[in-house]
Amino acid sequence: MSDIRRTPSGIVTTTESGVEIEADYAPADGVDPRVGAPGEFPYTRGIHREMYRQRLWTMRQYSGFGDPALSNQRYRALIEAGQTGLSVAFDLPTQLGYDSDDPLATPEVGRVGVAIDTLQDLDDLFDQVPLDHANPSFTINAPAPVLAAMYVALARRRGTDLSKLRATLQNDILKEFLTRGAYVFPPGPSVKLAIDVIEYCNEVTPSVYPISVCGSHIRDTGATGLDALAITLADALAYLRGTVDRGLNAAAVASRFSFLFCARQDPLVEAASIRAARRLWAYTLRDQLGIDDPAALKFRLFNSSSNQMFTRHEPLNNIVRGTLAGLGVILGGAQAATVIGYDEAYDIPSEEAQRVGLRTQQILAYETHIPATVDPLAGSYYVEALTDESEQRLAAFLAKIDERGGVVKAIEDGWIQELMYDRAYELEKGIANGDVSVVGVNTFATGGATDADLYTLDGALHQVDETVVARQVDRLERHRAKRDGAATRRAVDDIRRAAQDDRNVCPAIEVAVTAGATVGECMSALRDAYGVYHEGGKI
Repeated sequence: MSDIRRTPSGIVTTTESGVEIEADYAPADGVDPRVGAPGEFPYTRGIHREMYRQRLWTMRQYSGFGDPALSNQRYRALIEAGQTGLSVAFDLPTQLGYDSDDPLATPEVGRVGVAIDTLQDLDDLFDQVPLDHANPSFTINAPAPVLAAMYVALARRRGTDLSKLRATLQNDILKEFLTRGAYVFPPGPSVKLAIDVIEYCNEVTPSVYPISVCGSHIRDTGATGLDALAITLADALAYLRGTVDRGLNAAAVASRFSFLFCARQDPLVEAASIRAARRLWAYTLRDQLGIDDPAALKFRLFNSSSNQMFTRHEPLNNIVRGTLAGLGVILGGAQAATVIGYDEAYDIPSEEAQRVGLRTQQILAYETHIPATVDPLAGSYYVEALTDESEQRLAAFLAKIDERGGVVKAIEDGWIQELMYDRAYELEKGIANGDVSVVGVNTFATGGATDADLYTLDGALHQVDETVVARQVDRLERHRAKRDGAATRRAVDDIRRAAQDDRNVCPAIEVAVTAGATVGECMSALRDAYGVYHEGGKI
């Protein structure tokens, strides 16, 4: 075990053999300006001078299922186990803006995330969890204006100082048009609503990150790691330019941007990709948008392990894959991380699998010396060459997107989607013919990939509570019966008018949810104003 002692000057860390580890290792003759020093432009080596010596990354395990009470139990168990931030998974009806009693919602209520219909639901989700310490990440996109306003309304109800309210909203609708299809409105209004959330949060909750531009779904849909990074940077630039067009300060907005990626099981490659993206983001904002505020140039990253790399066959091997992915994330200097449950190839993760994912992070943090020095890979011939090559490829892909008229145009004409699908096909073909090795599946396989491996998880898989739908519908009925229906209808009408008048809809939504409006009712008002989009056009 290592000896870690705190002194007035910081942390002194020594190895088991008594070798002291320095905070930073750099050549005596000065650093390469393209690599730089930790915490300094172009941030290749990380956005903080001390990195994990000063503060460890936020440990989040993506979780949510059933109703608010069930998810709250899981959150409190993870917090008790040492988790330092929450990552909220919403069910599909919530993600698409339907209440739990909507006929379209019933089959999916509480299945792949938690059902949230009302402000009280959100309050129950965070029962006994102080909002000024929760620091949740919300995986919500099309209804992001509703959940953002609802979270602010909850903070006001509890008397939480809004300046201390911390959270991250995914709020990245462009990637929904590319990947999962969990969009509701046409692209134009969708981007407008995303910018509404950014503007609202920057004005009301200065410590909330109003957007987390997401490359994880893009990668898991089929894009290569670098292609996914480049598409995500292009999405982020589109949002940023949209806020500038609205008259917002680019530097102030960019300082509250964050990113979400996913890593696979090749840690040095993953770390180099992160270092390259961080550097390219800083140069792009400085050279193309004229931003010179250091807070705005810093690339803030929440990184998860990739779902795509996990297998149903020999599922305990996924623990090793998740560990390697987590190692790459930490070596790359991420600000927050998730190691997904080893059983996610079967179902949403069990409590045991999520605890193992959290323990994986904790072992990396507390049983290794990785956090003791900043960017331990700096100066490696291999890693620096990978970083340079990765940056060049990222820049080249961004240039291709610009040549096609920007990322929105490239999405609308299907160019990016076609590229992802081609990449996904090539990967699956490579696995099928053995060119891409997957241990236990096509390499060192024992009997072929079948569900027989469920025996290793027997009794431990997540069990769906079939009473959730009835409970959630009953909650909704009782909620509607006790609220002031006329006041609620007036407030929902105000949302519709705000949208029709091209105003920011978030303040009106905050009033409405406080008055008792449901997620579905708020989203219905927006549907009336913007219409509903299906692939191929608006209806």
